[in-house]
Amino acid sequence: MVKDIRQLPKDFRKLVTEARAEAAAEIQESLMNRSPFWTGTFAESWIVSKTEVQATRPRQGEFDPSQDDTPPRLASSIFRDTSQKSEKVYQALTSPVFIGNEADYAAFVINKAKLKGEGIKYEALFKKGARTTPRPNVPNWYDVYTQSKEIFKDIDKGFLALNKGFTTKTTKPAGTY
Repeated sequence: MVKDIRQLPKDFRKLVTEARAEAAAEIQESLMNRSPFWTGTFAESWIVSKTEVQATRPRQGEFDPSQDDTPPRLASSIFRDTSQKSEKVYQALTSPVFIGNEADYAAFVINKAKLKGEGIKYEALFKKGARTTPRPNVPNWYDVYTQSKEIFKDIDKGFLALNKGFTTKTTKPAGTY
């Protein structure tokens, strides 16, 4: 079907908006899979939102990483089921999309603040030899993801998921992962 060239900007905006929603969902799922998993609260608290994410959700259950055995990692498919893959956030390109963690101790787990009541940063768990579980298993696991090509791979996956002829430098063609 031939379209008037004047429709190009509108069509392109729509395509990029859809791709951004897909990319945000990919990032959310990746953060769920990379997050430390003790009680499950933190890993399951990553959301995509049209507004800034507030860290107000309390921890569910208790786990002491210096005492308890390392919990088993859950299968990635569990996070895929709980992520917002089916509830994508579509926002005008002039408005931001936020990806954040609702857990009230989120700043601690990404090693940006001390744990309330304990006065320690997340990196202290590693120094004590606690059984930690982020991927990669380092205190700055969040920075490793957000400041490397890993996050760009997820952005690329979002654009490639539309199967609209996008190609990227950091990923393989769609369907070859």
